[in-house]
Amino acid sequence: MSGCASCSFPVRPYGAGFRTPRSEARFLLGEERSAFVVLAPESNGLDYGVLYAAPHPLVCDALRGAADREQLRARLPAAPQAPYRCGTHRAPLPGAPPDHPEDESTMTLELTVSDEVRALAPGFTHVAVEATGLVNGPSTEASSALLDEAAGRLADRLGGRAPHEDPHLAAWRAAYTAFGAKPSRTRNSAEALAKRALAEGGLPRINALVDLYNAISVAHLIPVGGEDADRIQGGMRLVRATGEEEFATVAAGEAAVEHPEPGEVVWRDGAGVTCRRWNWRQGVRTRLTEDSVSALFLLEGLPPLDHSALEAAGDELAELLAKFSPGARITVRPAVS
Repeated sequence: MSGCASCSFPVRPYGAGFRTPRSEARFLLGEERSAFVVLAPESNGLDYGVLYAAPHPLVCDALRGAADREQLRARLPAAPQAPYRCGTHRAPLPGAPPDHPEDESTMTLELTVSDEVRALAPGFTHVAVEATGLVNGPSTEASSALLDEAAGRLADRLGGRAPHEDPHLAAWRAAYTAFGAKPSRTRNSAEALAKRALAEGGLPRINALVDLYNAISVAHLIPVGGEDADRIQGGMRLVRATGEEEFATVAAGEAAVEHPEPGEVVWRDGAGVTCRRWNWRQGVRTRLTEDSVSALFLLEGLPPLDHSALEAAGDELAELLAKFSPGARITVRPAVS
C-alpha cells in the first residue's frame, strides 16, 4: 500500500473490478470516472470536469527565478487551505495553481490578437474554453431552464437599468465606436442577448450547446461565442479587416458572401472571417450545429471587467459542458490580455 500526498486516504494498486467503499475502478466506455470517491463532506474535496492548458503564471515565474528548493518554496504562492483531490479532471481551489495535464491531445488552436486591436482597445482580454467529445442536439428542458435562470440573474444584476448602462457593456459600446461601428445599431453580442432576455419573448432556443454559452453570456453580461473547432482552418486571429476577407452568411434564405468594412474588428481563421464586428454576427461556416462534437468558446472582456470575473464565467461554462456531455475533454485557458 502506498500513500498519496494530496489525499487523505491510501492509494492501492488496482485493476478491473477492484472496489472498496471509497473506490470503484470499473471501466466505462461512455463516461470518464475517477477511481476514488471525492471526500467532500470530510475534507472539502472538489472534483470538476475541467482541464487547464498551462500552469499558473505565478508558478512559472517561481520556477524560472529560483536557484534551489528553498528559493522556490519562498517564491511560490501560498498553498490553499484545502487539498486537491485525486481525479482526471480537476479545477484548482481558490489561490492554488491549476493542474498541468499530461494529455497532449488537448488545446490545439492558436489564438492571437493583433497589435492594431490592442491599440484600439487597451486591456482587452479573453478566456478560451476548448472541448472535444461533446454531445449536441436540439434544446432540452434542462438547457432551456438554464436560459430562464440566466435571465433572472441578469434582471437582478441590472436592478432596472438598461443593459448598455452596465459599465462593462458601456466599454464595449466605446470600443465599437472606436472602429467605426454604431453600437446602437450593431450591438455587441452580450448587449443584444441581454435585451432579448429582458423582452417579453425571452431568449431564443437554438441547440443545447448554444443554449449553454448564451446562458453564460446573459448571466455574466459578457460576450461569449462558440465555434465548431472541426471547421476552423488554422488558428484564430482577432484583426482589423482589410475589407477583402470573405464572410459566409445567409441573406434572404440563401447562402451569401459578404465582406467586412475596412478597419472593422473581426475574428478570422485561414479561410476567412468567422465573426464580424468583433462579436456582433457569427458566420455560418463555423457555427455550432446539432452535429458538432468539438468546440472553441471565446469569452471576451474589457476594463472595468477584471480577469477573475472572466475566468469565473469560463469555469462555469466548462462545468456546464461537463454536465451536459459526460466524458468530454474540456480545457480552459486562463485570461490573456
